[in-house]
Amino acid sequence: MTRAMRRRTGLMVLALLTMLWPTQPGWGKEGSQSKAPLVAEIAFQYAATDPSPAAVKVLDQALALIATMPSACYQATPLLRVANGYTLVGQASKGQQLFTEAFQVGRAQTLANCTLSATSPEEALLNRAGEYAKAGYDAFALAIVRGVDHGFRPIAMLRVVDSYQQAQKPEQARQLLDEALALAQREPDLRRQRQTLLGMAFELKRSRQTAFLPIVLQSALASIRASQSQTEAERSWDLTQTLQIATLMFESGQQAPVLALLQQVLPEIQALRATQFPATPVQLLSQASTLYANLGEVSQATALLATALAQAQALAPSLRPAAVAHVARAYAAMGQLQTARALAGQIKTQTDREPVLQVIALQYAKLDAVAEAVKLARSLATANNLVLSEIVRQYLAYQQYDQALQLARRERVQGILPDIALAYAAAGQPQQAQQVVQAIPSLAQDPAHLDWLLPALAQSFAQKGQFDQALRVAQGIRSKVYKGQALIMIATEYRAQDSVASRAQATAILEQALQVALSMQ
Repeated sequence: MTRAMRRRTGLMVLALLTMLWPTQPGWGKEGSQSKAPLVAEIAFQYAATDPSPAAVKVLDQALALIATMPSACYQATPLLRVANGYTLVGQASKGQQLFTEAFQVGRAQTLANCTLSATSPEEALLNRAGEYAKAGYDAFALAIVRGVDHGFRPIAMLRVVDSYQQAQKPEQARQLLDEALALAQREPDLRRQRQTLLGMAFELKRSRQTAFLPIVLQSALASIRASQSQTEAERSWDLTQTLQIATLMFESGQQAPVLALLQQVLPEIQALRATQFPATPVQLLSQASTLYANLGEVSQATALLATALAQAQALAPSLRPAAVAHVARAYAAMGQLQTARALAGQIKTQTDREPVLQVIALQYAKLDAVAEAVKLARSLATANNLVLSEIVRQYLAYQQYDQALQLARRERVQGILPDIALAYAAAGQPQQAQQVVQAIPSLAQDPAHLDWLLPALAQSFAQKGQFDQALRVAQGIRSKVYKGQALIMIATEYRAQDSVASRAQATAILEQALQVALSMQ
């Protein structure tokens, strides 16, 4: 197994465990609602490591525990995991039966408006498809995206497409992309169709699948043009989404089509007579100006902003602050920060002015003017810690972990050290991550309040081959849920070494995880 595949497998386990118990403080409480999913994950890993009678026994235990869960809302995903486990141990018919049952439970609970962290049970099932594909379980992934009938399905398919791309399977990737696109286009409601297509485009952007973006964006644009909008609100929404498409085109490197699209849509924006939402033309002109500036058409961008500002200042006093704020943000996006600050100073309402100043502060940080960014953030009456946190996250996004830590410590940014620790761990720097975790003040009333960070830390040590250190981290976790998570992650890293000895070690650690899980009350 290649290093990249081992990494993807580990990330898949982390993603699945994060879905079952989000990596945030306060989610690691014991109980039958968390016990069954944990045992289900252990059972699947047993089956993947050693498809023996011992694995079947654990799968049976997991299945029995799922049946005792207080709420059926949470049953579908662990049931799917156990179904796939039975398939791995050679009990394909039972696996298929449970697979179908998982889909039925997901459908029933989605119809009952059950939600898992703002995600429906069917969406939760679809989210697993990409993770299975990343771990090499293509058949499981395809069975999910073709078996769960939900509007989110085309977007979930793209996550499998991404895995195919990373695994250098271009034919399978393009075939599934076409399938997802056809599925989205079959939606008869053009507004829903458009929303799905745009959702697909944003997913492609998120996963950096820029080669496929033009295909989806053209379909979204065609859907808008076919809509025949009649009302002011509908036309405004069409124009807003057209500019979203133009922005995505630019970000995928399609400069010439973006310019052509702007030249087509600008007269429509200028002709819009907004009586119901008078500030809409200002917003649209500001968005268009940002695109023109990105294309190097600075004079056109400046002219549009002058028009937008004049329209904003002509609005009723109650509408003026929010409209001027749109213009100020556009100037900030163009890098004209002094002009943006001057406009922000004209905005009398704090609720409209401070978000503009937040944007300006982040732009200073992007331009490496960190001192000015921090100074401006500190001057805010509200959300100053939020802006400082975002500046730190910008460093993390650029993999400048040490600079992020230095800024967080120097400015005493509250609540950001866990993000830095997790970033270090994900970057394969577990020692640094551990140092950051140790620097976070402990809570006397809750000594386990940092346990949610430690599974990722244990995994990072294991991925470096430092298994003894990984096990020390796991054994020091007080919460049984997070201790079980950590042990599972270590076991998967042992299994990824793909030797008889490493699989035996993985099984032994899974047995430890099982005992921890079964001891939960």
